[in-house]
Amino acid sequence: IVCAAVSALTQSTLNGLRSVLKAPVMYEVDDQSAFLEARLAPEATQEQLEQAQLLLVTLLEGLQAIAKGYPRNVRIFFEERR
Repeated sequence: IVCAAVSALTQSTLNGLRSVLKAPVMYEVDDQSAFLEARLAPEATQEQLEQAQLLLVTLLEGLQAIAKGYPRNVRIFFEERR
């Protein structure tokens, strides 16, 4: 259940970035290792960046709620990349 919830949140966010915002997104998905990485491409507009931030904050809040309910199964780490 936990894995499905995390997967649904992350996939929905990626779909929102690509389909709803029409933002240029570079992403990698590996279903075997349960890995998803997404980055907005440099050509994203300021409006797309701002709207993407709203989606990402919503994703984070959803993941934090799952982590609070299932602390043994979900941990959140922050890593800054440039």
